[in-house]
Amino acid sequence: MSAGPSAGFCDKSTRGTVRASFASMRPTAVAVLLLSLVVAACALGAAAPTTSPPTTAAERERFLTMFARAYVPKRSGQLFLVPQEHSFFLSRTALEFERFMHGSPWDYDTRIPILFYGPGHIRSGTYTRPARPEDIAPTILGLVKLPLPGMMTGDTLSEAIAAATAPPDLVVVIVLDAMGRATWESNQRFIPTLSRLRANGAWFENARLDYLPSVTATGHATVSTGTEPWINGIHANSSFTFRTPRDPFGGMKPDSYLVPTLSDYWNLWLPGAVIVAQGSTTRATVALAGHGKGMGGHKTLMTMFDEKRVAWQTDTTNFRELPPYLARDTTNALDSTRLARHQIRWMSHPVDSGNALIRTGLFPEFQMNALLEVVRNERLGRHRAADLLLVNCKTPDYVSHLYGPQSAEMHSALQALDGQLARLVKALDDSVGTGHYVIAITADHGMPPETTTTSRRIYVQDLAQEVDAKLGASVLSDTLHAWFDAGSAQIDLSDSVLTRTGKTLPQIQKLLEADPYVRYVFTEQQVADAARRLKPGRHR
Repeated sequence: MSAGPSAGFCDKSTRGTVRASFASMRPTAVAVLLLSLVVAACALGAAAPTTSPPTTAAERERFLTMFARAYVPKRSGQLFLVPQEHSFFLSRTALEFERFMHGSPWDYDTRIPILFYGPGHIRSGTYTRPARPEDIAPTILGLVKLPLPGMMTGDTLSEAIAAATAPPDLVVVIVLDAMGRATWESNQRFIPTLSRLRANGAWFENARLDYLPSVTATGHATVSTGTEPWINGIHANSSFTFRTPRDPFGGMKPDSYLVPTLSDYWNLWLPGAVIVAQGSTTRATVALAGHGKGMGGHKTLMTMFDEKRVAWQTDTTNFRELPPYLARDTTNALDSTRLARHQIRWMSHPVDSGNALIRTGLFPEFQMNALLEVVRNERLGRHRAADLLLVNCKTPDYVSHLYGPQSAEMHSALQALDGQLARLVKALDDSVGTGHYVIAITADHGMPPETTTTSRRIYVQDLAQEVDAKLGASVLSDTLHAWFDAGSAQIDLSDSVLTRTGKTLPQIQKLLEADPYVRYVFTEQQVADAARRLKPGRHR
Protein backbone atom coordinates (compact mmCIF):
# COMPACT_ATOMS: atom_id res chain seq x y z
CA MET A 1 0.00 0.00 0.00
CA SER A 2 2.98 2.26 0.32
CA ALA A 3 3.81 4.73 -2.40
CA GLY A 4 7.49 4.31 -1.64
CA PRO A 5 9.91 6.90 -0.34
CA SER A 6 9.51 10.44 -1.56
CA ALA A 7 12.28 12.26 -3.37
CA GLY A 8 13.11 14.15 -0.23
CA PHE A 9 11.63 15.76 2.84
CA CYS A 10 11.41 19.24 4.29
CA ASP A 11 13.52 19.80 7.34
CA LYS A 12 12.94 22.91 9.46
CA SER A 13 15.57 24.91 7.55
CA THR A 14 13.71 24.56 4.24
CA ARG A 15 10.25 25.31 5.56
CA GLY A 16 10.59 29.01 4.81
CA THR A 17 9.99 28.39 1.10
CA VAL A 18 6.53 29.81 0.56
CA ARG A 19 4.48 30.28 -2.56
CA ALA A 20 4.87 33.82 -3.86
CA SER A 21 1.10 34.25 -3.91
CA PHE A 22 0.90 33.27 -0.25
CA ALA A 23 3.75 35.53 0.80
CA SER A 24 2.12 38.52 -0.85
CA MET A 25 -0.99 37.95 1.25
CA ARG A 26 0.72 37.71 4.63
CA PRO A 27 0.20 40.81 6.83
CA THR A 28 3.35 41.44 8.84
CA ALA A 29 1.28 42.11 11.97
CA VAL A 30 0.20 38.48 12.07
CA ALA A 31 3.16 36.67 10.51
CA VAL A 32 3.61 34.21 13.36
CA LEU A 33 6.06 31.38 12.70
CA LEU A 34 4.98 28.11 14.31
CA LEU A 35 5.76 24.42 14.15
CA SER A 36 2.81 22.03 14.06
CA LEU A 37 2.71 18.71 15.85
CA VAL A 38 -0.23 16.42 16.06
CA VAL A 39 0.34 12.67 16.34
CA ALA A 40 -2.08 10.24 14.75
CA ALA A 41 -1.98 6.58 15.61
CA CYS A 42 -2.75 2.97 14.79
CA ALA A 43 -3.80 0.12 17.05
CA LEU A 44 -1.03 -2.28 18.11
CA GLY A 45 -1.48 -5.81 16.94
CA ALA A 46 -4.85 -5.11 15.28
CA ALA A 47 -6.25 -7.59 12.82
CA ALA A 48 -6.24 -6.36 9.24
CA PRO A 49 -9.51 -5.14 7.75
CA THR A 50 -10.84 -7.51 5.12
CA THR A 51 -13.08 -5.27 3.01
CA SER A 52 -11.24 -1.98 2.60
CA PRO A 53 -11.38 -0.98 -1.08
CA PRO A 54 -8.06 -0.81 -2.90
CA THR A 55 -6.27 2.50 -3.01
CA THR A 56 -6.14 4.40 -6.28
CA ALA A 57 -3.82 7.02 -7.71
CA ALA A 58 -6.73 9.42 -8.26
CA GLU A 59 -7.94 9.09 -4.68
CA ARG A 60 -4.43 9.49 -3.33
CA GLU A 61 -3.92 12.66 -5.37
CA ARG A 62 -7.28 14.07 -4.25
CA PHE A 63 -6.49 13.60 -0.57
CA LEU A 64 -2.98 14.99 -1.05
CA THR A 65 -4.47 18.11 -2.64
CA MET A 66 -6.92 18.47 0.26
CA PHE A 67 -3.99 18.53 2.70
CA ALA A 68 -2.20 21.00 0.41
CA ARG A 69 -5.13 23.44 0.67
CA ALA A 70 -4.46 23.66 4.40
CA TYR A 71 -0.66 23.58 4.28
CA VAL A 72 1.02 26.49 6.05
CA PRO A 73 4.84 26.38 6.22
CA LYS A 74 6.26 26.39 9.76
CA ARG A 75 2.83 25.53 11.17
CA SER A 76 1.86 22.28 9.45
CA GLY A 77 3.36 18.91 10.31
CA GLN A 78 5.90 16.70 8.57
CA LEU A 79 3.69 13.64 8.08
CA PHE A 80 -0.02 13.74 7.14
CA LEU A 81 -2.23 10.70 7.76
CA VAL A 82 -5.53 9.44 6.32
CA PRO A 83 -7.27 6.56 8.12
CA GLN A 84 -9.20 3.86 6.36
CA GLU A 85 -12.88 4.73 6.01
CA HIS A 86 -14.77 4.27 9.31
CA SER A 87 -11.50 4.14 11.28
CA PHE A 88 -10.38 7.24 13.17
CA PHE A 89 -7.50 8.50 15.30
CA LEU A 90 -7.75 8.92 19.08
CA SER A 91 -5.51 9.40 22.09
CA ARG A 92 -5.96 7.15 25.11
CA THR A 93 -5.31 10.15 27.35
CA ALA A 94 -8.43 11.94 26.01
CA LEU A 95 -10.95 9.11 26.29
CA GLU A 96 -12.83 10.84 29.10
CA PHE A 97 -14.29 13.21 26.51
CA GLU A 98 -13.33 11.89 23.07
CA ARG A 99 -14.42 8.45 21.91
CA PHE A 100 -15.22 9.53 18.34
CA MET A 101 -13.01 11.76 16.21
CA HIS A 102 -13.42 13.60 12.91
CA GLY A 103 -10.62 14.98 10.72
CA SER A 104 -10.70 12.61 7.74
CA PRO A 105 -11.62 13.16 4.05
CA TRP A 106 -14.51 10.68 4.16
CA ASP A 107 -18.04 11.89 3.45
CA TYR A 108 -19.23 11.67 7.05
CA ASP A 109 -16.54 14.23 7.96
CA THR A 110 -16.50 16.47 4.89
CA ARG A 111 -20.10 16.72 3.60
CA ILE A 112 -21.74 19.67 5.33
CA PRO A 113 -25.00 21.63 5.21
CA ILE A 114 -25.05 25.09 3.67
CA LEU A 115 -28.39 26.82 4.13
CA PHE A 116 -29.58 30.41 3.78
CA TYR A 117 -32.96 31.49 5.16
CA GLY A 118 -34.53 34.92 4.89
CA PRO A 119 -37.92 35.72 3.33
CA GLY A 120 -37.58 38.52 0.83
CA HIS A 121 -33.81 38.21 0.66
CA ILE A 122 -33.23 34.52 -0.08
CA ARG A 123 -34.54 32.67 -3.12
CA SER A 124 -35.68 29.34 -1.67
CA GLY A 125 -34.94 26.07 -3.40
CA THR A 126 -32.50 23.17 -3.55
CA TYR A 127 -29.37 23.92 -5.54
CA THR A 128 -27.08 21.25 -6.90
CA ARG A 129 -24.00 23.30 -7.76
CA PRO A 130 -20.92 22.37 -5.66
CA ALA A 131 -20.54 24.67 -2.68
CA ARG A 132 -17.84 25.13 -0.05
CA PRO A 133 -17.59 26.90 3.30
CA GLU A 134 -15.40 29.47 1.50
CA ASP A 135 -18.55 30.59 -0.38
CA ILE A 136 -20.53 31.68 2.69
CA ALA A 137 -18.77 34.99 3.45
CA PRO A 138 -18.81 36.19 -0.19
CA THR A 139 -22.52 35.35 -0.41
CA ILE A 140 -23.25 37.32 2.76
CA LEU A 141 -21.37 40.32 1.41
CA GLY A 142 -23.47 40.04 -1.73
CA LEU A 143 -26.63 40.08 0.40
CA VAL A 144 -25.67 43.37 2.05
CA LYS A 145 -24.44 44.78 -1.27
CA LEU A 146 -20.77 45.06 -0.31
CA PRO A 147 -17.89 44.35 -2.72
CA LEU A 148 -16.03 41.06 -2.74
CA PRO A 149 -12.51 41.58 -1.30
CA GLY A 150 -9.59 40.28 -3.29
CA MET A 151 -8.49 38.19 -0.29
CA MET A 152 -11.72 36.14 -0.44
CA THR A 153 -11.40 33.25 -2.88
CA GLY A 154 -14.85 31.76 -2.35
CA ASP A 155 -17.72 32.25 -4.79
CA THR A 156 -20.89 34.25 -4.29
CA LEU A 157 -23.78 31.77 -4.37
CA SER A 158 -25.80 34.29 -6.36
CA GLU A 159 -28.65 31.93 -7.19
CA ALA A 160 -29.66 32.07 -3.51
CA ILE A 161 -29.93 35.87 -3.43
CA ALA A 162 -33.34 37.33 -4.21
CA ALA A 163 -33.73 40.70 -5.88
CA ALA A 164 -34.42 42.61 -2.67
CA THR A 165 -34.47 46.39 -2.92
CA ALA A 166 -32.67 46.83 0.41
CA PRO A 167 -30.19 44.68 2.32
CA PRO A 168 -31.30 42.85 5.47
CA ASP A 169 -31.05 44.67 8.79
CA LEU A 170 -29.36 41.70 10.45
CA VAL A 171 -27.30 38.76 9.21
CA VAL A 172 -26.89 35.74 11.50
CA VAL A 173 -24.23 33.10 10.79
CA ILE A 174 -24.67 29.87 12.75
CA VAL A 175 -22.02 27.14 12.68
CA LEU A 176 -23.44 23.87 14.01
CA ASP A 177 -20.22 22.28 15.21
CA ALA A 178 -19.81 18.70 13.89
CA MET A 179 -23.30 18.75 12.34
CA GLY A 180 -22.23 17.21 9.05
CA ARG A 181 -24.76 16.00 6.50
CA ALA A 182 -24.64 12.41 7.76
CA THR A 183 -25.49 13.59 11.28
CA TRP A 184 -28.16 15.99 9.95
CA GLU A 185 -29.89 13.31 7.86
CA SER A 186 -29.79 10.59 10.51
CA ASN A 187 -31.32 12.92 13.11
CA GLN A 188 -34.01 14.60 10.98
CA ARG A 189 -36.90 13.69 13.25
CA PHE A 190 -35.25 15.58 16.12
CA ILE A 191 -34.67 18.86 14.25
CA PRO A 192 -38.05 20.22 13.04
CA THR A 193 -36.90 23.86 13.21
CA LEU A 194 -33.84 23.24 11.06
CA SER A 195 -35.97 21.17 8.68
CA ARG A 196 -38.44 24.05 8.35
CA LEU A 197 -35.67 26.53 7.62
CA ARG A 198 -34.27 24.11 5.04
CA ALA A 199 -37.67 23.70 3.35
CA ASN A 200 -38.16 27.48 3.16
CA GLY A 201 -34.60 28.48 2.44
CA ALA A 202 -31.81 27.97 -0.09
CA TRP A 203 -30.25 24.55 0.44
CA PHE A 204 -27.01 23.55 -1.28
CA GLU A 205 -27.17 19.82 -1.76
CA ASN A 206 -23.55 19.29 -2.78
CA ALA A 207 -21.69 21.23 -0.11
CA ARG A 208 -18.46 19.81 1.25
CA LEU A 209 -15.04 20.67 2.59
CA ASP A 210 -12.24 20.65 0.02
CA TYR A 211 -9.32 20.66 2.49
CA LEU A 212 -7.86 18.57 5.31
CA PRO A 213 -7.97 18.20 8.21
CA SER A 214 -11.71 18.51 8.80
CA VAL A 215 -11.53 20.16 12.24
CA THR A 216 -13.03 23.06 14.18
CA ALA A 217 -10.41 25.80 13.86
CA THR A 218 -9.92 25.24 10.14
CA GLY A 219 -13.65 25.09 9.49
CA HIS A 220 -14.59 28.24 11.42
CA ALA A 221 -11.66 30.17 9.97
CA THR A 222 -12.65 29.18 6.44
CA VAL A 223 -16.25 30.29 7.00
CA SER A 224 -15.02 33.49 8.61
CA THR A 225 -12.45 34.49 5.98
CA GLY A 226 -14.09 33.18 2.81
CA THR A 227 -10.82 31.63 1.73
CA GLU A 228 -8.83 28.40 1.96
CA PRO A 229 -6.73 27.53 5.03
CA TRP A 230 -3.45 27.75 3.08
CA ILE A 231 -4.27 31.43 2.59
CA ASN A 232 -5.96 32.32 5.91
CA GLY A 233 -3.21 30.61 7.95
CA ILE A 234 -5.36 28.37 10.18
CA HIS A 235 -4.20 24.93 9.11
CA ALA A 236 -5.45 22.77 12.01
CA ASN A 237 -6.65 22.79 15.62
CA SER A 238 -3.13 23.08 16.97
CA SER A 239 0.29 24.44 16.16
CA PHE A 240 3.56 24.01 18.03
CA THR A 241 6.26 26.51 18.91
CA PHE A 242 9.43 25.20 20.56
CA ARG A 243 7.73 21.82 21.14
CA THR A 244 4.91 23.45 23.09
CA PRO A 245 1.26 22.85 22.06
CA ARG A 246 -0.49 26.02 20.98
CA ASP A 247 -4.11 26.71 20.16
CA PRO A 248 -4.03 28.96 17.05
CA PHE A 249 -6.40 31.29 18.93
CA GLY A 250 -4.86 30.74 22.37
CA GLY A 251 -5.45 33.45 24.94
CA MET A 252 -8.44 34.53 22.83
CA LYS A 253 -5.99 36.18 20.43
CA PRO A 254 -6.63 36.29 16.64
CA ASP A 255 -2.95 36.84 15.78
CA SER A 256 -2.58 33.59 13.81
CA TYR A 257 -4.84 34.88 11.06
CA LEU A 258 -3.00 35.93 7.91
CA VAL A 259 -5.99 37.66 6.28
CA PRO A 260 -8.99 39.76 7.39
CA THR A 261 -12.30 38.11 8.24
CA LEU A 262 -15.92 38.85 7.39
CA SER A 263 -16.34 40.67 10.70
CA ASP A 264 -13.20 42.75 9.97
CA TYR A 265 -14.58 43.94 6.63
CA TRP A 266 -17.94 44.59 8.28
CA ASN A 267 -16.21 46.71 10.90
CA LEU A 268 -14.40 48.77 8.29
CA TRP A 269 -17.16 49.17 5.72
CA LEU A 270 -20.34 49.51 7.80
CA PRO A 271 -19.95 52.29 10.39
CA GLY A 272 -22.68 52.07 12.97
CA ALA A 273 -23.12 48.30 12.68
CA VAL A 274 -23.01 46.09 15.77
CA ILE A 275 -20.94 42.91 15.46
CA VAL A 276 -21.25 40.04 17.95
CA ALA A 277 -19.57 36.61 18.06
CA GLN A 278 -20.69 34.03 20.62
CA GLY A 279 -19.47 30.50 21.18
CA SER A 280 -17.77 27.96 23.38
CA THR A 281 -14.09 27.62 22.46
CA THR A 282 -11.36 29.94 21.18
CA ARG A 283 -10.87 27.99 17.95
CA ALA A 284 -14.53 28.61 17.09
CA THR A 285 -15.51 31.88 18.77
CA VAL A 286 -12.38 33.95 18.16
CA ALA A 287 -12.17 32.50 14.65
CA LEU A 288 -15.60 33.99 13.95
CA ALA A 289 -14.95 37.27 15.80
CA GLY A 290 -11.89 38.17 13.73
CA HIS A 291 -9.29 40.78 14.68
CA GLY A 292 -11.56 43.30 16.44
CA LYS A 293 -9.49 46.27 17.58
CA GLY A 294 -6.44 44.64 16.02
CA MET A 295 -7.52 45.89 12.59
CA GLY A 296 -8.96 49.22 13.61
CA GLY A 297 -12.35 47.98 14.72
CA HIS A 298 -13.77 49.03 18.08
CA LYS A 299 -17.21 47.57 18.36
CA THR A 300 -16.90 43.78 18.10
CA LEU A 301 -18.37 41.93 21.07
CA MET A 302 -16.79 38.50 21.53
CA THR A 303 -18.37 36.42 24.28
CA MET A 304 -17.12 32.90 24.98
CA PHE A 305 -18.21 30.27 27.48
CA ASP A 306 -15.95 29.90 30.53
CA GLU A 307 -16.14 26.26 31.64
CA LYS A 308 -14.51 26.94 35.00
CA ARG A 309 -16.86 29.73 36.09
CA VAL A 310 -19.90 28.53 34.12
CA ALA A 311 -20.24 32.06 32.81
CA TRP A 312 -19.23 34.23 29.85
CA GLN A 313 -15.82 35.76 29.22
CA THR A 314 -13.95 37.89 26.70
CA ASP A 315 -10.54 39.43 25.99
CA THR A 316 -10.45 43.21 26.12
CA THR A 317 -7.18 43.44 24.19
CA ASN A 318 -9.03 43.02 20.92
CA PHE A 319 -12.72 43.09 21.83
CA ARG A 320 -15.28 45.04 23.82
CA GLU A 321 -15.58 44.65 27.55
CA LEU A 322 -18.20 42.15 28.61
CA PRO A 323 -21.49 44.04 29.03
CA PRO A 324 -23.00 44.08 32.54
CA TYR A 325 -26.01 42.05 31.41
CA LEU A 326 -23.65 39.18 30.50
CA ALA A 327 -21.14 39.70 33.30
CA ARG A 328 -23.93 39.36 35.87
CA ASP A 329 -25.04 36.14 34.20
CA THR A 330 -28.52 36.59 35.67
CA THR A 331 -30.18 34.97 32.68
CA ASN A 332 -29.12 31.44 33.56
CA ALA A 333 -30.49 29.21 36.27
CA LEU A 334 -27.38 27.03 36.28
CA ASP A 335 -24.31 28.08 38.24
CA SER A 336 -21.07 26.54 39.38
CA THR A 337 -22.26 26.11 42.96
CA ARG A 338 -25.23 23.94 41.99
CA LEU A 339 -23.09 21.98 39.58
CA ALA A 340 -20.43 21.32 42.20
CA ARG A 341 -23.10 19.97 44.56
CA HIS A 342 -24.11 17.35 42.00
CA GLN A 343 -27.68 18.63 41.97
CA ILE A 344 -28.08 18.33 38.20
CA ARG A 345 -28.26 15.26 35.98
CA TRP A 346 -28.88 14.76 32.28
CA MET A 347 -29.98 11.38 30.92
CA SER A 348 -28.53 9.72 34.05
CA HIS A 349 -25.18 11.49 33.54
CA PRO A 350 -24.04 13.72 36.41
CA VAL A 351 -23.50 17.34 35.43
CA ASP A 352 -21.07 18.54 38.07
CA SER A 353 -19.01 21.16 36.21
CA GLY A 354 -19.03 23.50 33.26
CA ASN A 355 -16.91 20.94 31.43
CA ALA A 356 -19.71 18.39 31.87
CA LEU A 357 -22.49 20.89 31.17
CA ILE A 358 -21.25 21.73 27.70
CA ARG A 359 -21.45 18.03 26.80
CA THR A 360 -25.18 17.79 27.50
CA GLY A 361 -28.50 18.85 26.05
CA LEU A 362 -28.77 21.37 28.88
CA PHE A 363 -26.17 23.68 27.39
CA PRO A 364 -28.20 24.94 24.40
CA GLU A 365 -30.68 26.65 26.73
CA PHE A 366 -27.84 28.15 28.77
CA GLN A 367 -26.29 29.49 25.58
CA MET A 368 -29.56 30.72 24.06
CA ASN A 369 -30.58 32.57 27.22
CA ALA A 370 -27.41 34.62 26.92
CA LEU A 371 -27.73 35.01 23.15
CA LEU A 372 -31.25 36.39 23.41
CA GLU A 373 -30.04 38.88 25.99
CA VAL A 374 -27.45 39.99 23.43
CA VAL A 375 -30.10 40.36 20.72
CA ARG A 376 -32.26 42.44 23.04
CA ASN A 377 -29.64 44.61 24.72
CA GLU A 378 -27.56 45.26 21.62
CA ARG A 379 -30.73 46.03 19.65
CA LEU A 380 -29.55 43.84 16.82
CA GLY A 381 -31.21 44.59 13.51
CA ARG A 382 -32.31 48.06 14.57
CA HIS A 383 -29.39 50.23 13.51
CA ARG A 384 -28.64 52.36 10.48
CA ALA A 385 -26.30 49.71 9.05
CA ALA A 386 -26.86 45.96 8.93
CA ASP A 387 -25.71 44.18 12.09
CA LEU A 388 -23.77 40.90 12.15
CA LEU A 389 -24.24 38.03 14.62
CA LEU A 390 -21.90 35.02 14.44
CA VAL A 391 -22.69 31.97 16.57
CA ASN A 392 -20.88 28.71 17.26
CA CYS A 393 -23.17 25.96 18.57
CA LYS A 394 -20.76 23.48 20.14
CA THR A 395 -23.31 21.00 21.48
CA PRO A 396 -23.35 18.59 18.50
CA ASP A 397 -19.56 18.37 18.55
CA TYR A 398 -19.00 17.73 22.24
CA VAL A 399 -21.91 15.30 22.59
CA SER A 400 -20.99 13.27 19.50
CA HIS A 401 -17.30 13.20 20.48
CA LEU A 402 -18.32 11.50 23.71
CA TYR A 403 -21.37 9.42 22.79
CA GLY A 404 -21.39 9.24 18.99
CA PRO A 405 -23.49 10.99 16.34
CA GLN A 406 -26.23 8.36 16.38
CA SER A 407 -26.53 7.90 20.13
CA ALA A 408 -29.58 8.52 22.33
CA GLU A 409 -27.62 11.36 23.91
CA MET A 410 -27.11 12.97 20.51
CA HIS A 411 -30.82 12.63 19.69
CA SER A 412 -31.73 14.39 22.93
CA ALA A 413 -29.08 17.09 22.58
CA LEU A 414 -30.08 17.93 19.02
CA GLN A 415 -33.73 18.06 19.98
CA ALA A 416 -32.82 20.54 22.71
CA LEU A 417 -30.65 22.59 20.36
CA ASP A 418 -33.35 22.69 17.71
CA GLY A 419 -35.86 23.95 20.27
CA GLN A 420 -33.50 26.76 21.23
CA LEU A 421 -33.00 27.71 17.58
CA ALA A 422 -36.79 28.00 17.37
CA ARG A 423 -36.60 30.52 20.22
CA LEU A 424 -34.02 32.52 18.28
CA VAL A 425 -36.11 32.60 15.10
CA LYS A 426 -39.18 33.74 17.04
CA ALA A 427 -37.16 36.43 18.81
CA LEU A 428 -35.86 37.71 15.48
CA ASP A 429 -39.35 37.68 13.99
CA ASP A 430 -40.59 39.71 16.95
CA SER A 431 -37.71 42.17 17.35
CA VAL A 432 -36.28 42.56 13.85
CA GLY A 433 -39.27 41.50 11.78
CA THR A 434 -39.83 38.75 9.23
CA GLY A 435 -38.26 39.83 5.98
CA HIS A 436 -35.63 41.96 7.68
CA TYR A 437 -33.01 39.34 8.58
CA VAL A 438 -31.09 36.46 7.01
CA ILE A 439 -29.75 33.34 8.71
CA ALA A 440 -26.86 31.36 7.21
CA ILE A 441 -26.39 27.87 8.66
CA THR A 442 -23.50 25.50 8.09
CA ALA A 443 -21.16 23.08 9.87
CA ASP A 444 -17.39 23.04 10.26
CA HIS A 445 -17.12 19.26 9.83
CA GLY A 446 -18.97 16.03 10.58
CA MET A 447 -18.34 13.05 12.85
CA PRO A 448 -17.76 9.36 12.07
CA PRO A 449 -20.25 6.73 13.19
CA GLU A 450 -19.33 3.81 15.41
CA THR A 451 -16.58 1.58 14.05
CA THR A 452 -17.46 -1.60 12.18
CA THR A 453 -15.98 -5.08 12.12
CA THR A 454 -13.50 -3.86 9.49
CA SER A 455 -12.53 -0.55 11.11
CA ARG A 456 -10.93 0.53 14.36
CA ARG A 457 -10.15 3.30 16.81
CA ILE A 458 -6.50 4.04 16.09
CA TYR A 459 -4.59 5.13 19.19
CA VAL A 460 -1.51 7.35 19.21
CA GLN A 461 0.20 5.42 21.99
CA ASP A 462 -0.05 2.17 20.05
CA LEU A 463 1.22 3.86 16.92
CA ALA A 464 4.34 5.06 18.68
CA GLN A 465 5.14 1.67 20.13
CA GLU A 466 4.47 -0.20 16.91
CA VAL A 467 6.47 2.04 14.59
CA ASP A 468 9.34 2.55 17.03
CA ALA A 469 9.63 -1.21 17.45
CA LYS A 470 9.98 -1.61 13.69
CA LEU A 471 12.44 1.27 13.49
CA GLY A 472 14.52 -0.09 16.37
CA ALA A 473 14.66 3.42 17.84
CA SER A 474 12.55 5.74 19.97
CA VAL A 475 11.27 8.23 17.38
CA LEU A 476 7.50 8.66 17.65
CA SER A 477 7.45 7.88 21.37
CA ASP A 478 9.55 10.98 21.99
CA THR A 479 6.72 13.13 20.62
CA LEU A 480 3.95 11.77 22.82
CA HIS A 481 4.51 14.42 25.51
CA ALA A 482 3.42 17.00 22.95
CA TRP A 483 0.26 15.18 21.82
CA PHE A 484 -2.54 17.71 21.36
CA ASP A 485 -5.25 16.90 18.84
CA ALA A 486 -6.04 13.62 17.11
CA GLY A 487 -8.31 15.09 14.44
CA SER A 488 -5.52 17.11 12.83
CA ALA A 489 -3.84 13.81 11.83
CA GLN A 490 -0.34 15.24 11.54
CA ILE A 491 3.03 14.32 13.03
CA ASP A 492 5.88 16.77 13.54
CA LEU A 493 9.32 15.51 14.61
CA SER A 494 12.22 17.62 15.77
CA ASP A 495 15.32 17.47 13.63
CA SER A 496 17.30 16.34 16.68
CA VAL A 497 15.24 13.15 16.93
CA LEU A 498 15.81 12.32 13.28
CA THR A 499 19.51 13.19 13.53
CA ARG A 500 19.99 11.19 16.73
CA THR A 501 18.28 8.08 15.38
CA GLY A 502 19.43 8.35 11.77
CA LYS A 503 15.86 7.81 10.57
CA THR A 504 14.09 9.66 7.76
CA LEU A 505 10.54 10.76 7.14
CA PRO A 506 10.16 8.46 4.10
CA GLN A 507 11.11 5.49 6.32
CA ILE A 508 8.47 6.41 8.88
CA GLN A 509 5.95 7.14 6.12
CA LYS A 510 6.41 3.66 4.68
CA LEU A 511 5.89 1.95 8.04
CA LEU A 512 2.80 3.98 8.84
CA GLU A 513 1.24 3.40 5.45
CA ALA A 514 1.78 -0.34 5.76
CA ASP A 515 -0.61 -0.43 8.71
CA PRO A 516 -3.94 -1.98 7.61
CA TYR A 517 -6.01 0.80 9.21
CA VAL A 518 -4.01 3.69 7.73
CA ARG A 519 -4.91 4.38 4.11
CA TYR A 520 -2.37 7.05 3.08
CA VAL A 521 0.57 8.92 4.56
CA PHE A 522 2.14 11.97 2.91
CA THR A 523 5.41 13.68 3.73
CA GLU A 524 5.66 17.43 4.11
CA GLN A 525 7.66 17.60 0.90
CA GLN A 526 4.84 15.93 -1.00
CA VAL A 527 2.22 18.24 0.52
CA ALA A 528 4.38 21.33 -0.04
CA ASP A 529 4.91 20.37 -3.69
CA ALA A 530 1.15 19.94 -4.13
CA ALA A 531 0.57 23.31 -2.44
CA ARG A 532 2.84 25.06 -4.92
CA ARG A 533 0.56 23.89 -7.72
CA LEU A 534 -2.53 25.45 -6.13
CA LYS A 535 -4.25 28.57 -7.32
CA PRO A 536 -6.67 30.49 -5.07
CA GLY A 537 -10.35 29.94 -5.65
CA ARG A 538 -12.39 27.22 -7.32
CA HIS A 539 -9.44 25.49 -8.91
CA ARG A 540 -10.57 21.89 -9.20
